[in-house]
Amino acid sequence: MEPAKEKKTIDDLMALPDGTRAELINGEIVMMAPASSIHSKIQAEISFLANTFAKNKTGNNQGWIILSEAWTHYGKHNSFVHDVAAYEKSKFNEKAGKGAIKVRPEWVCEILSPSNWYKDTQDVRLVLEEVGVPFYWIVDPMKKEILVLKQEKKGHHYQVIHSISEHQEELEIPPFYGMKIKPGDIFA
Repeated sequence: MEPAKEKKTIDDLMALPDGTRAELINGEIVMMAPASSIHSKIQAEISFLANTFAKNKTGNNQGWIILSEAWTHYGKHNSFVHDVAAYEKSKFNEKAGKGAIKVRPEWVCEILSPSNWYKDTQDVRLVLEEVGVPFYWIVDPMKKEILVLKQEKKGHHYQVIHSISEHQEELEIPPFYGMKIKPGDIFA
């Protein structure tokens, strides 16, 4: 019988050479593949929409800061680089310096690819549920759809509140209340 592997921590992740693209998932360091051009375009579109929303101060989420490639720490054995995430400005320390953000996001968006499908639909989702991230979008570029998950109460499982395809008309997509988004524009 093989001995159990020692779980890695944020310190092990921080010890990697600068520029190394990796995440810490359940105590295992996982290298990240470079993003495809489709992934990058969708990430840019969603980031633009989220930033437009935050800067226009519409709806009830006017105190958010939106980040792409948001390296966020979730306890001793989990640290993810989210494609796009929103944090409450009042809790966010912009002068945090080198290292992961230690503030729970209010919204996370992950864009699926063959190399990260399981991680984003299972591993990340379970950690976000555990720490109480209220909204989680899973964007599937192949199906051209957005799965919108919401957690009603910290510790509860996410509920799918929308499954949105590129062909749908302009609509409000939580948590961006008060802003109309045309799903086709995200995948164009």
